[in-house]
Amino acid sequence: MNNEKIGNNIKKWRKLKKLTQQELGLLIDKNVKSIQRYETGVNPIPIDVLSNIAKALNIGIDKLIYENSGFSNKIENNKYDPFIKLLSSLGYEIEQFPLYIGEDNWEDVLILKKEKKELQLNMEDTNVLFSDIEKYIDFSVHKMENSTEFKDESIEDKIENSIDKYYTDGFIEKIKEQIGYYGSEYIEPLNTAQRLVWEKWKEENIDKK
Repeated sequence: MNNEKIGNNIKKWRKLKKLTQQELGLLIDKNVKSIQRYETGVNPIPIDVLSNIAKALNIGIDKLIYENSGFSNKIENNKYDPFIKLLSSLGYEIEQFPLYIGEDNWEDVLILKKEKKELQLNMEDTNVLFSDIEKYIDFSVHKMENSTEFKDESIEDKIENSIDKYYTDGFIEKIKEQIGYYGSEYIEPLNTAQRLVWEKWKEENIDKK
């Protein structure tokens, strides 16, 4: 671990939390001199002390260890956000944190908990799991695409065949709000049904003028 960088992170987060060195010391049962030496990087910080500091500051220990620095074994949050949300919707409790694996090396781990069962995944395990989930979803979607139901009639055909059910004043007003028709701020894109209804409305009310 880089003691100087960790010390800078401790100092930064202590100030963000509006704590003095003395107050932080009291929270982790250390004197002011120890806190000063931790923040300047003079003393190596034992992992248990680092964990206590993180708890006292109410942040993850990862914020102290590798914030603003590289971390080769880190799970890519943005890439896996949809999968993590999927697992959460299936009832899994998910934790992610850095695990010390020796010789100043850290690795992100993902903990999945459900019904008193717990599974620990390292980065490689996580990649395999999410790859398998992605493949299964792709397979299932492809299988449904080739089904008779999808071949017989597209979703656009289904909506157009019952367009009158969608073509109501309330539905059209909602569309106008979403596209900023009245000068309001754009909110969100139209879904397929809204797009088809709006095209029909424009044909009848704008394009023919």
